[in-house]
Amino acid sequence: ALVNWVQTARVIYTETSSLAEREFIDAERTIGASAPRILFRHILPHLLPTIIVWGTLGISTTVLLEATLSYLG
Repeated sequence: ALVNWVQTARVIYTETSSLAEREFIDAERTIGASAPRILFRHILPHLLPTIIVWGTLGISTTVLLEATLSYLG
């Protein structure tokens, strides 16, 4: 758990960087939208599926690790 967050953070950062370069984000900046508005109205809704998938993978990995440790004793 102490190390696995790095992969998730890297994926989220890459996805956020990709979204920040999209045309609809540039259009929002052009009309004068604030950074929090862009973040909460456009970037986070597009990140939500990625966050859900990585969260689910993290939970399943934790369950598998717990089962392995339980088997070992």
